[in-house]
Amino acid sequence: MTNLHTEPGNEERTRKNGCVIACLLKKQELMEDSNIKESKIHSLINKEFPDELVGIAHKIARKCLKQVKSITDECEKGFSLYACVARAVHKVADHEEHTRKESEEEEEEEEEGPQTTEAEPQAEAEKVE
Repeated sequence: MTNLHTEPGNEERTRKNGCVIACLLKKQELMEDSNIKESKIHSLINKEFPDELVGIAHKIARKCLKQVKSITDECEKGFSLYACVARAVHKVADHEEHTRKESEEEEEEEEEGPQTTEAEPQAEAEKVE
């Protein structure tokens, strides 16, 4: 993930996107002024997320809500919340992908059996003779 939004020249776009996010949060009654309604966020997670993701979703929400708590500008808060959640989800997804690749490699090794070199089969044949 990059910090493209923090580069000079992107301030206006970042602000507009933050305002859109704040507006969406308000429309869903998850934000009032610049205050995010944490209990409603957690209720929404319980309602909308599959059981296997609820725990990590609550953890990300707590972390990100704590991180943006002191921001008073609603547009800045909206974008900062979005950026925090995006980073956290990216981190979790990367970790899961890494874990999945390791598991797949282990399964392939088990299916293939022990690896032998060309000299090993000949040595085995000589033992039989």
